[in-house]
Amino acid sequence: MLSKSFTIFAVGLAAVATVASGHPGEAHALPRAELHARQLEANKRHLVARNCAPQIAEFNAKRKAKRGLLSKRDTNIAALNGRHFARQGGQGQGQGYGPGQQSGQHGHGRPGNHAVHSFTSSAASSTITGVASSVIATGISSTSSDAATSTATANSPTYTTIQNSTCVTAPEVTEGPYFVNNELLRQDIREDQAGVELVLDIGVMDVTTCTPLDQALVEIWHCNSTGSYSGFTTASLGAPPDGGMGGGNNTNSVITMTATNSSAAAPTGAPGGGSGGGGSTAMTDQLTFLRGGYATNSEGMVEFLTTYPGYYSGRTVHIHTMVHTNYSVATNGSIISHAGQVRHIGQIFFEDDLNNKIVNQGVYANTTQSRTYNTEDSILDSENADGYNAYASTELLGETETDGILAYITIGVDTTFEGSITTTNYANTGLE
Repeated sequence: MLSKSFTIFAVGLAAVATVASGHPGEAHALPRAELHARQLEANKRHLVARNCAPQIAEFNAKRKAKRGLLSKRDTNIAALNGRHFARQGGQGQGQGYGPGQQSGQHGHGRPGNHAVHSFTSSAASSTITGVASSVIATGISSTSSDAATSTATANSPTYTTIQNSTCVTAPEVTEGPYFVNNELLRQDIREDQAGVELVLDIGVMDVTTCTPLDQALVEIWHCNSTGSYSGFTTASLGAPPDGGMGGGNNTNSVITMTATNSSAAAPTGAPGGGSGGGGSTAMTDQLTFLRGGYATNSEGMVEFLTTYPGYYSGRTVHIHTMVHTNYSVATNGSIISHAGQVRHIGQIFFEDDLNNKIVNQGVYANTTQSRTYNTEDSILDSENADGYNAYASTELLGETETDGILAYITIGVDTTFEGSITTTNYANTGLE
């Protein structure tokens, strides 16, 4: 049995008999036939993923070792993988559309050459600098996810294999009620949201070939420090009392768009698709904070800069994630959600020991939501069933939790699986 210090994490995507996830108005009662089909799919992917255990161990060991070397070289620098992390608002997409692609083109092929950029992180009290490297320039030390530790004291890993049971992919859940189609292609999704800064390092492994999956588009979205999602700030969750509304275009409506290379098309009909479709909630605004997606590099890696999520009634702290292949991006910098194939839908969680240290202070304490702990969250319980593990491994970017958190997780993706997006909520980024 592996010690927790050396467990390699793969995101669990679990089936639930009655998914009452705590999202207001959401209750997906899955029929018995659907549950049976998901379990069969889970068993198939479990067997496939087990064969990749050594490769995933090596994949993660490289990330950890590189992080350890960089930390020893300069404890004031948290080195990332050459991404541009300039702060981006709803109108500030920046210059690029992603590795190896042009505006309006499909996102596949190898990453192109990009200039090295850096930004100064005031909340984390550190400067994150892009580093050009032929190896994976990311990862963390072999520390337990129970308690984040400072990168300055991180040790290089010595364990190079993992238990087969840690390398699994369970059945997917739906995208939830707060996914929005056609969000921005970007890595810095903070906008003006307050909270502890979070660098999220995601590795994507193709379990059918046991190799890192490059040029996979990874999307993430989550609530802010006081429990509100952009696009739904006045929905039944309620607007945050002091968490800020974020950037973007506060039009308070969802605009039906025409399909062009400049913008992706939303379906015709009532704004936001009426109820949102697929059990999702109708949008109330066009804010864009804490949403975005970006492609993995040639090493199957992508990193996001965001804020540590808060919580809301019925759900513990979590981040939603979706993985696409053969994706496309419009010239306005928005992702064309239905252009490619959905290979993964899931959620990422954090240990409550860390959650407790963050959400009980600062802007997080301004929430009016009722706290739900990990042990009380039915989605987390199902995603961690049968040996699956949806917890991110974490460490500190400074001396304390408020200086920022580095989190990483590996997603095992079966590229023969094709999911679907059910919501009819669409973003209108207003970028031209």
